[in-house]
Amino acid sequence: MEEQGNADLKIQTEVARIWGEWVGMDPDLTPEQRQSLIWKEAARLTQMVEEAVGEGGHGGLLDQWRAKNPGLTPDYQTVVSAMRQAWERESSRVLEAELYSQVTDEVYQRVTRAQELVEQESQQLVERARDSRDPDRWKTPWVDPSQLAEKIVDRVWPGQSGRFLVLAWSLIQQRLEDNQRTPDSRHDPLADELGALIEVEMQEHPTTTPF
Repeated sequence: MEEQGNADLKIQTEVARIWGEWVGMDPDLTPEQRQSLIWKEAARLTQMVEEAVGEGGHGGLLDQWRAKNPGLTPDYQTVVSAMRQAWERESSRVLEAELYSQVTDEVYQRVTRAQELVEQESQQLVERARDSRDPDRWKTPWVDPSQLAEKIVDRVWPGQSGRFLVLAWSLIQQRLEDNQRTPDSRHDPLADELGALIEVEMQEHPTTTPF
């Protein structure tokens, strides 16, 4: 979007986060309309910061430096540091006053409660899947890997990442829950057997990411 040059990226990211996670936006808006509104608000806040730091971009910090160092001229690093500090200071002030203040106590309580309900429902699904002893539940999001499962995977399949790693965590966690043996090391024949199961799942569902 060409107009995004007028909006500070960090400010735009914060607007998107606060509006997306806390304040909320009209669900009927298209992604393009949502992005446009976020950008316009970020541009407005960016302009407020620019006006606050002033034409020199140092928000009066260089004036303070000169007052403490009479007769001296600030070097390049001092000027850059003053401009950066001024921008960060005014960005924090503007965001606090204009954006974070939108997260009222009522909004906080509503969103927090909704998050708690989602977490409770997810935990119930995890417990239900564990109780069912479904041998294929490691292929679903409803297995919650423990630290022990992650340590075993790190030892047995070092260097793995991405979906293989996520599926391996779930498979090992499932075997722990079902009192089935887990591999002792990368040289354990069971490691090859389970690794093959993971590879098959990834090949059969190459575009599926259940987590």
